[in-house]
Amino acid sequence: MKKFLFICSLSCLLLVSAACAATEPPTPAVESEAATTPAPTVGSEATTTPAPAAQNEATTASAPAAESEAPATPPPAAESEAPATLAPIAESKAPADLPSQDGPSLPAFSAQDIYGQAVDNSLFADHDLTMLNIWGTFCSPCIREMPDLGELAAAMPAGTQLMGLVGDALNEENIALAQSITQESGAAFTQIVPDQALFDFLNNNIVAYPTTLFIDSAGHIVGEPVIGMHSRAQYEAELQSRLNSLQ
Repeated sequence: MKKFLFICSLSCLLLVSAACAATEPPTPAVESEAATTPAPTVGSEATTTPAPAAQNEATTASAPAAESEAPATPPPAAESEAPATLAPIAESKAPADLPSQDGPSLPAFSAQDIYGQAVDNSLFADHDLTMLNIWGTFCSPCIREMPDLGELAAAMPAGTQLMGLVGDALNEENIALAQSITQESGAAFTQIVPDQALFDFLNNNIVAYPTTLFIDSAGHIVGEPVIGMHSRAQYEAELQSRLNSLQ
């Protein structure tokens, strides 16, 4: 009988356990697994906006140095540099600033003109006064006044003559250039190519081109040199003044 009662009690316990198991809700662990949302790290990857560093890179303005950099301007020396002109002394120095050459003579010379004809001091002997225009092929004022000198040479007063001395006619190229300049300007008067004696005289006495000397029949320089470019009328007035000084 006791055995039977034990068996019945045991059966009842089993039935109660089974019933409880059938009605027991899911465990919290299972519920949390079913309701779990994506891991925070996964969610943040899907919705993450650009990192602050990336935003700064995308919107950063050009660096100050790049914004302010501009094409380099020429240095002051390059800006002020200009094609060389004749030295101011060549055009502006007045005869009064030069030492007087009244009385000195041209040196004895034996030279040629630009066409190869022999010339020497005897050129002056047959004229009361010779106007000697000293110039250079590089000299713009010299070339600009050449047409007026050509006209003057054709209308010189009695007892006078006009001649030229080409200070830089020291090679065939410059001699040919002197020929071209005088032909184009109508300056059809004798143009002397300096020998060594005349070249030394120019180096020691002439400070600018053009310079015009007035020379008497004995080869003496009359009065002061006339410096710079002048018109035909100015040269005519100067010539007459020197002629008057000889009387």
